[in-house]
Amino acid sequence: MRIKKIIDAPLALFFFIIVKIKLFWYFRTMDRRKRIVTKFLSKKFVEETGISKKISDKLISNYLSVGGELLDRKLYKQLLTTSIKK
Repeated sequence: MRIKKIIDAPLALFFFIIVKIKLFWYFRTMDRRKRIVTKFLSKKFVEETGISKKISDKLISNYLSVGGELLDRKLYKQLLTTSIKK
């Protein structure tokens, strides 16, 4: 029983560290995608409606944080493909 505890503790710590790193990386890339998409959408929104850039940034970032993660990923992929083509 004691040997099992000695083996399980480092193994649990190892998996805990791996999960923490993966979560950190996921949120870091998600935040980066959100910033790129917000910048792009804000520019389009300002051109079409004439609203100030500060207000459009806030509106778009609120939308993306509420439930636009799927849209965020699709737009991010589209932005990457269009920027590569240019």
